[in-house]
Amino acid sequence: MDTLAIEDFSRAIQADGSTGYASVNRGFCYLRLARHADAIADFSNAVSIFSRLIVHSPLYSDGYFFRGRALRGLGRFEDAIRDQTECIRLDPSQARAYAERGLAYMELGKPELAALDWRQATRLLPSSTIRFKQSMRARV
Repeated sequence: MDTLAIEDFSRAIQADGSTGYASVNRGFCYLRLARHADAIADFSNAVSIFSRLIVHSPLYSDGYFFRGRALRGLGRFEDAIRDQTECIRLDPSQARAYAERGLAYMELGKPELAALDWRQATRLLPSSTIRFKQSMRARV
């Protein structure tokens, strides 16, 4: 499945090299396949793209969300938490930002903070409750 996704994301990146979304998502596919150098390249590219976007549109919450995902992929968990926190400040209804910040908290060994964020994500997006609970169980 990841191999097919990588092919799709690669086509998107070839069509539009400025698509940070595809770089972030392809980076996580590479991580699952233990292709670390490729993942790092994609995450670094995405951080660069979204950093430029944030300079031009500092109120665009998705810029912080996706840069935060890429930063988490690079292991820069505190930076990722800062970006997700800014995303939430700009748009408190961003369930995925709470979920993503929870993942970064888990990487830092802070399961209590992660659980708080995942509960808030579940409140905001009840249809994702099962997925969030699975994430909590898998990481706690």
